[in-house]
Amino acid sequence: MQSIPVSEGQTLLDIALQGCGDLTRVFDIAGLNNLDVTSDLLIGSRLLAPEPLVDKTYFVELFAVPYNKPKSADNDVARTKGREGISFWVIGDDFIVQ
Repeated sequence: MQSIPVSEGQTLLDIALQGCGDLTRVFDIAGLNNLDVTSDLLIGSRLLAPEPLVDKTYFVELFAVPYNKPKSADNDVARTKGREGISFWVIGDDFIVQ
């Protein structure tokens, strides 16, 4: 068993990838920590996780480097406020299709 610290912007899927090298371990981690797979994580907390399988150690080593830590949570919605482009436009609000 290992204990993995939660960094800013991380989800349970990120922790599974970082600590176990395998996204499917998210269910094991959620169960060990009494969380749902979609739970918001507290920055600085530590989560219990199973040890990585031998064939997944490459990924664990890759994500052990601080600048490689996966961070997929969008915790800062304000970042997108005022942005332009088709990725940010909403049909009916920003433009009308005719």
